[in-house]
Amino acid sequence: MRNGQRGESKLGCIVWILILIAGGIAAARIIPVKISEHQLKDKMEEMAALHPRWDENKYRNAIINEAASLDIPLEKGQVKVKKEGTRSVTMEVQTTVPVDLIVTEIDWDIHIKMRRDIFIF
Repeated sequence: MRNGQRGESKLGCIVWILILIAGGIAAARIIPVKISEHQLKDKMEEMAALHPRWDENKYRNAIINEAASLDIPLEKGQVKVKKEGTRSVTMEVQTTVPVDLIVTEIDWDIHIKMRRDIFIF
């Protein structure tokens, strides 16, 4: 009588468990960066909506401060703000965040570009 079944392999189970663990570690490291990216974009839209009278430097400084609070490395040269009179504001952020995946490190590119019409009452 045979003890094992055809196709039974403990090695296959171990490989799949290792793949799941690696995927979980990668997700745990990448998801917070992605959430921070979306929070920065939301904050940029909120600034344009709530502060239409700000000048370009004030927008730029506020974006850099918000990025620092979200652990996104951002310098002045990576933030472009263009205010078109009292009609609209265009903001662009482009940076790279290093993500440590234990075995290797990847660079997560963040590129946010938004244009919002502003209304001054």
